Amino acid sequence: MINFLHDFNLDSKNQIIVNTSTCKNKITNQNFQQQLIIYFFFKQIIQMLGCEKILNTIKELGSKKLEKYYTQILEKQDFGEICDNLRSHLTESIKKARKNDKGKYIYTKEMSILELLITICYYNLNDFKTALLLSAHGEQDEEPDQQIEFIWINIHCLQKLNLLNECSAQIDKFISLIDKDEFKSIETYIKEKKDYIMKFQQKKKLDDIQLAELSQRIFGLMQKQEHDNYFTQHGYPAYLVPVSWMMRFNQLTNMHLLTKQNIQKVVIDSNSQLDLEQMFEQISPFCSLEMKERLTKIVEQETTDLLQCPIWGDDLIDPTMTLSIDTLRPKLYTNYRLKEGLREGEDYIVVSSDIWKVLHQNFEGREIRRFVIRKSDKVQQVEVNLRLIPYMLYPFSDPMYVQIISNELVEDLQIKLKRIHNQTIINMWKVQQDIDMNKLSRSLQVDGTRLHNENTIDGSEIGINDMLIVELTTQSPLSEKQQITQKNSGVKNACRSCGEEHSKLYYCECKSVKYCGKLCLEKDRKFHQDDCRKILNKDQFANDQARKFKIKNQATLGPNSNYGICGLQNLGNTCFMNSSLQCLSHVTELTKYMIMNEFVADLNDKNPLGTGGRLACAYSDLLKDLWESNQNSVSPWNLKNVIGKYASQFSGYNQQDSQELLSYLLDGLHEDLNRVKRKPYVNNDIEYKGQPDPELASFFWNNHLARNNSIITDLFTGQFKSQVQCPDCRFISVTFDPFVSVSLPIPNKEYLSITFYLVFRDSTTIPLKTQLRFPSTTLVSDIIEYVTKQKNLNMNYFTLYSLVDNSIDKPMPLSYTLKNLKESQNYYFLYEEIDPVIDNKLDEKGKNYEFHIEYFDISQKRGYENRPSLNKASYTRFFYLPLNATYHDLAITLYKINRPFLLLLLDYQQTLPIDFDKFLKHIKAAQVPNYEQEYQMMTQLEKEPYQLYDKYPNVIKSTKDQIQSGQTVIFYQLVFNQFIRSECLKLNRCADSEFNNIDQPQKQNQCNLFDCLQQFCQEEILGQEDQWYCSKCKQHKRASKKMEIYKAPNILILHLKRFRSSRSYGYFMSGSSKLSVYVDFPVSQFDINNFVLDKSKSYVYDLFAVSNHYGGLGGGHYTAYAKSSNDNRWYDFNDASVRDLKSSPQSDAAYVLFYRLKQ
Repeated sequence: MINFLHDFNLDSKNQIIVNTSTCKNKITNQNFQQQLIIYFFFKQIIQMLGCEKILNTIKELGSKKLEKYYTQILEKQDFGEICDNLRSHLTESIKKARKNDKGKYIYTKEMSILELLITICYYNLNDFKTALLLSAHGEQDEEPDQQIEFIWINIHCLQKLNLLNECSAQIDKFISLIDKDEFKSIETYIKEKKDYIMKFQQKKKLDDIQLAELSQRIFGLMQKQEHDNYFTQHGYPAYLVPVSWMMRFNQLTNMHLLTKQNIQKVVIDSNSQLDLEQMFEQISPFCSLEMKERLTKIVEQETTDLLQCPIWGDDLIDPTMTLSIDTLRPKLYTNYRLKEGLREGEDYIVVSSDIWKVLHQNFEGREIRRFVIRKSDKVQQVEVNLRLIPYMLYPFSDPMYVQIISNELVEDLQIKLKRIHNQTIINMWKVQQDIDMNKLSRSLQVDGTRLHNENTIDGSEIGINDMLIVELTTQSPLSEKQQITQKNSGVKNACRSCGEEHSKLYYCECKSVKYCGKLCLEKDRKFHQDDCRKILNKDQFANDQARKFKIKNQATLGPNSNYGICGLQNLGNTCFMNSSLQCLSHVTELTKYMIMNEFVADLNDKNPLGTGGRLACAYSDLLKDLWESNQNSVSPWNLKNVIGKYASQFSGYNQQDSQELLSYLLDGLHEDLNRVKRKPYVNNDIEYKGQPDPELASFFWNNHLARNNSIITDLFTGQFKSQVQCPDCRFISVTFDPFVSVSLPIPNKEYLSITFYLVFRDSTTIPLKTQLRFPSTTLVSDIIEYVTKQKNLNMNYFTLYSLVDNSIDKPMPLSYTLKNLKESQNYYFLYEEIDPVIDNKLDEKGKNYEFHIEYFDISQKRGYENRPSLNKASYTRFFYLPLNATYHDLAITLYKINRPFLLLLLDYQQTLPIDFDKFLKHIKAAQVPNYEQEYQMMTQLEKEPYQLYDKYPNVIKSTKDQIQSGQTVIFYQLVFNQFIRSECLKLNRCADSEFNNIDQPQKQNQCNLFDCLQQFCQEEILGQEDQWYCSKCKQHKRASKKMEIYKAPNILILHLKRFRSSRSYGYFMSGSSKLSVYVDFPVSQFDINNFVLDKSKSYVYDLFAVSNHYGGLGGGHYTAYAKSSNDNRWYDFNDASVRDLKSSPQSDAAYVLFYRLKQ
């Protein structure tokens, strides 16, 4: 295969040499980057095997139209519109088609490329049938490369249409045509696809009953996955399942709700029979009779059985990526690379091992396994994209790639490579990818860093431009290259002129050389004066820095310059970056400082918190392109590389958040340009004793400036006043913290009501029917906190459950909102799971049995074979017992729970067995219950009031035997005897809560910026995970906190918090939800004096830029609006496109607002 991305080196002229079997020519960095961008875009669109060949073919044809359409596809514009344009172009080409000597129409190379691009469009429109038609026709292409591309798409279309026999046949054809050496990794990939397809075909398809059972089982496992916080457990395996397949599974398990037509409409969103037939008519004149018959079958074929299909997890894999294969079974998951730009919730979901086992057992498919890793002490997450490590073996020079988890050690990588290559490894060196291996072989000195085994892969900072030299056992070991320093004389501390050593020598004015005295200095002046003059030049440092970082000359703005009105090319899901860069570019105070090279004198390349000046230099170069050039758009490629190298969260081509990128960029620029070279220690530990705000604010501000002084501080940094108060000792802490942006909550004034039952662990306490009303965004954790606070209870012992048919359905995650709860329309019970008094014997570590007891009574109606049938008598009760508990302990616990209900029979049931009536009166008379004695008396009755059964059902008897169960969650059924009327037990009794809150504020769908500021400044109670440490109580407390703006900066950045992280049950676990509320914000005269405590000056601002976000988080898009300082007009920046903004910059897409202080 052609691995265009990876098989390249740099020659001495900094030109890239592509080492492929078909492309030996040199190309410039710019051309390479353009083709590299194309490579990555195609990875995200469809698995293309040789996208650079398509590019070269288009260029050979010299068609500007084709290049335009190709660019639009790469930019992922409207595929429907692109497809229409391509089809019009194809129609024009067909009209001009000529016939050959045999009277057949000639299908030109241009037509073939058009057909391929149209096929790609239809595939991305989910119109797999039309894409299948075109790809089947394209197989007759005379160009072998394009023929293989068409077959490749054809295989994927057949699989999506669930035509698995035809798919297997096409796989065989594909394997027979490809070069086994060139397509080695793809051959492995495609054979594995055929293997799981064949295994699936051997399975018997599930019927409706089995599908319903499977759906319930999967849904239950997903509840368990969420309840157990599965994806926060370090080391747990996680499996990726394509969202497109999961959608089909969802439809499959709800087939009774859909007609065949609806299923097809949902699965193939854009399938148009009209398009299909029109395409058939267009290409049929160019088909042989055999091909025409094949295409006719495709047109007429019904695609109804689409849903029950194997899991196409390999759709998430990049088959063109060749990796070094690790044959160790536990490491097989590192042998495939995922596609770039995949997003959770949009392209895949992550499921637990239990869910994957069930799905794979029923449907087969490609396994995509990853693991939960610990990112920090508090953060565990699934590492979906493994670290890709490029390396070369020394003394060999073949480039290779290996994958590894980012928090594994360098030693683990070394062991892995040793296992792969069966070679002894001495050292591993981190070097730049443009290293000259021939020079290294001669000098044996590595211009790089030796990796230490005890460091992690992330800690070794292997950037995207780095690679590893893996040093094997040789007779000539490598050593680290030493920096060469020039000496002024052969003798240390010697006079530059005479070379004599003296006890006391005098420095020259430039401090670079020493002399005995004036005589030697005068003798040497004519030789040293040029160097001395350069050193003494006040711009010397700046010149050195400019040469070191290859900084462009300061910008020269002329009449043809863009002055910032220039687009930024999308490099692959980089619209978030482009949006932030365009806004920041119009901070003219910062831009002037950068493009006029004023920043060079402030470069702090020794700051360990910065990037060594690289970020500042790359940003400066990009600004010069935006402001000085006259191009329509420029590429931020170099800046993206630098950002990705130093901030791994922004590496690759995943869609990210523009505000997070902006925060990183400002912080990185600050550290690179920090004028404080040596940060002194400052002590911010000052106790609040009622000092006035100006005094405390000045103290904290001066401490901040002692360590932070840059252009970012000058322009963007303001100061918060933060006041925290302990809820117990009432101790108050006041701090004044710096900020560069303000994240404002968006008030959501939609209120919803919820009714639930508050059930206590102590069954003598009557449950409370509770009706409350909260904002729709209120979290479950906040509801529980409110209720438990009203009852003076510990919220940690309560869990909100949904109940279906009186059975516990699932626990509600604390991150669920009230709106989420209302959508499901279930009944909710807030259970007190543990009472510290009743459950005092529970294991402190939380390792206990969890019992779910369902209550039944015996119906008077007879069931199957005249057997008695059971009725559900009440909702599920549950409790905990330690793992060493006996069945007798279980019986006593149940008796304690049921005792209050049994006593109610004396009041509500007139007829009872005589011995049972005496028993009840006896226990009622007891002032202090003796549960053990009472239970023994109950077991001596002629008929016990209830029996406990397991699921089989077997009677659970009270014995001293320890409880035996393979699971910690145990489900039992409690059945009351026939002589008991369950309604007289009052099992479902409840009382109205005394703290109901049913006020209903009016729903509002918009707010203004002042509402956001008002909510930001409101006092709040810290969450359970954000507790504050009280220095007086010596404990973490959920304190009250109030944030206010003490003083605002010259450039005020306001971030509207539109996204809220959450996880939901069901088949799709979306990471966030978006608030699309319209926030009205002023364009001019934005007066925030009422929200700023500092009254020393006026704070009135004008808007000059907006970062916009459209759509949802997964498939959204970022743009920017900015006001030009050159002509005072507003412009709309949409990646490479720039146009006048005809409307107001105010919209419901506004995400980050940029304001400038009026002077």
